[in-house]
Amino acid sequence: MAHYDVGASRRPWWALWAGDSALLLVSQAATTLIGTALVVVLARTLTRAELGAFGALLAISQALSLAFTLGVGTWLLREFAAAKGDRHGSSRNLIAGANRLIIPTSATAAAAAPLVALGAGLSVDLAITQGALIIYVAELANAGVYESWLRAERRVRNVALATAIEKVILLAVVVAVAVAGAGVLAVAAAHIAAGFARVVYSRYSCLKRMQREPTGAIPGRRWIVRQSAPFAVSAVGINLIPRLDVAIVMAVSAVAASEYVVSERIATLAYLAPTIASRALYPFLGGRATAGADRHAVRIMGVAGLVVSALGLLLAPMVVPALFGENYDGAVPVVQTMMLGVPFAYCTNALMAVTYSRGGESAAARTVVPLSLIGTGVVAIGALSHHAVGAAAGHAVRQVLVMAGFVTALRLQGKWVRASRRGNGAVVPQAFDE
Repeated sequence: MAHYDVGASRRPWWALWAGDSALLLVSQAATTLIGTALVVVLARTLTRAELGAFGALLAISQALSLAFTLGVGTWLLREFAAAKGDRHGSSRNLIAGANRLIIPTSATAAAAAPLVALGAGLSVDLAITQGALIIYVAELANAGVYESWLRAERRVRNVALATAIEKVILLAVVVAVAVAGAGVLAVAAAHIAAGFARVVYSRYSCLKRMQREPTGAIPGRRWIVRQSAPFAVSAVGINLIPRLDVAIVMAVSAVAASEYVVSERIATLAYLAPTIASRALYPFLGGRATAGADRHAVRIMGVAGLVVSALGLLLAPMVVPALFGENYDGAVPVVQTMMLGVPFAYCTNALMAVTYSRGGESAAARTVVPLSLIGTGVVAIGALSHHAVGAAAGHAVRQVLVMAGFVTALRLQGKWVRASRRGNGAVVPQAFDE
């Protein structure tokens, strides 16, 4: 497999990492602006009921994506970045095997979703829209397979361009739909068209640069699920479980829930940079030219998190009222409390990349989810005792707990590797035959 040689560059690895992360962050900012424009157009095109239903269906589709991707994207990124494709077969075969898993499962979900929606009492148009949006999310997952290789080879410009192509086409088609006066079905079709364009570009960018390799066995679905499932389990603890927080706070107080939602939106912006930086970190882990990168990356992210946290604490009294109005002055201490967890979240993202690059995903799956659930319990206790501020304190505590989960996973992985070496002399890779 053609693999990028970090040592071939005269620039230090951390400068290359910062450059890749900055490019992807700028791309994400542009994507966010386009997404905001898209929401504005949709709000002017659809009725309020249609817009609310469309947003809910899209959120359901995004949540279901974890069920039919099963962490494949992160697993492939780790494998390609570590040049492990040669161990399991060619990189083309890994991609083919991943598509064998994603495409049939997502097609089944897209076919079943309208029937479930009809059974739940939705209209025919909304039921078809649900199936169409699942196709769109599945297209993004399929594009992500190819983009994993591009990220591993540090071809982040192609990744950024793929995202831009999708969003620009989506906005253009939705504007055309608005002019034509079409409804929610046409908007869903626009999403499918934009997702297809992203798949085509990502596939072309990947395969045209990938060296032709000897044809071998394509990994079976069961083997891929075994390899990627731990990544999906950890994602549940990091991404899905925290989404229960708003419902918990809402059960205590609607006003507190509104303050919590506003604060969580600001905190999400603070978490955007480390999420992007952690995915750009994989190519720099494990090579001779980047020895010690794992420890330095955690330190760099920790310092960056402290800076962002300090800025959040200082600026919250000015930013929150300016953005959301004086009615949300009560959200200022909520935001400030959430900012206390930011440094730990930054460290967590670096630790996650380090843990996965060392093969510690199974250990992480065993530790991160239980600790995240404990964090949810702390959120509930905080909401009952101090409403939104207490829930925000629980949010910050969860960041500490999840970071501790990855630290524990690294220690467990180190013990397993040492025990395996003492017992067998080597860690034997698993065959991918079904």
